[in-house]
Amino acid sequence: MSPEVFIILVNWNNYKDTKDCIESLLKIDYDNYNILVVDNGSEDDSYKKLYEEFSSSVSFIKNNENLGFSGGNNVGIKYALKKGCDYVLLLNNDTIVDRLFLSELMTNMEKDSRIVVSGSKVYYYSDANIIWFGGGKFNFFKSGTSVYGLNKNDTTKNENVKEVDYISGCALLVRSNIFSKIGLLDENFFNYGEDADFCLRAKRAGCKVVFVPSSKVWHKVASTMKGNFSPFYLYFQSKNRLLLVKKNFPKIYLIYAIFIHIFCYIPYKLFIVWLKKEKKLKASLSLFLGTYDFLMRNKSPRFFDRL
Repeated sequence: MSPEVFIILVNWNNYKDTKDCIESLLKIDYDNYNILVVDNGSEDDSYKKLYEEFSSSVSFIKNNENLGFSGGNNVGIKYALKKGCDYVLLLNNDTIVDRLFLSELMTNMEKDSRIVVSGSKVYYYSDANIIWFGGGKFNFFKSGTSVYGLNKNDTTKNENVKEVDYISGCALLVRSNIFSKIGLLDENFFNYGEDADFCLRAKRAGCKVVFVPSSKVWHKVASTMKGNFSPFYLYFQSKNRLLLVKKNFPKIYLIYAIFIHIFCYIPYKLFIVWLKKEKKLKASLSLFLGTYDFLMRNKSPRFFDRL
């Protein structure tokens, strides 16, 4: 039998997208997988509706509060590891998967035991041939992450598997034994950046992280968080891009990263926010608050009450 894979979806107030994702997963061709939905303290009836509809074929865990992407997934990862699974797949609940997506990932993972993380090519759901994620790299000049092929029309054929710096948590397959070596997702990130941090830790441990373009997923981007300029997104991007550097690079580089962040990143984001965003003040404050919380080492993600 094929190695066992636990597929983890984290739901928060999002019945429709999670339902669509589960339905697409139930059609995949891989023969040994389990679906686990971790409800992250939803305040609506999404958990109840999903449980009633899918409990015969899907496992469920309900958290009492929103633990963020990292915390919610860690609950699922611990459950999967206790079940003795061979692999864990983190999958955004607002995705639709290709029928072959998991088989393509597994074929490449099984070829090389040094590969501990692999990920899919991710497209925009709203524009099915435009790339949202084509593998990730860390840009040392900009002191932040960037994505190969972002927003480009996918015209490639027979694209090769390649090593990358990180894989998006949108569709991230992990060999289970790596968790005992490098730990789980870092919950200090809460949302955004924990995937890159996990992959960089794996690479420092001497393991491979690869992008598998033949594995395809479509992402309803930011459907939960209302776009990439929401206060939620801007706060955690502002905080976590610095946290990523602090955790994974020399201290002297962090000084450079903070300089770039304050004098380049924030002004650029403010320009875009005031050009496009309706709630300009709240979005702007979230950028400064994220930076402040990093510098002051405030770990609490409960920033909402301060905005």
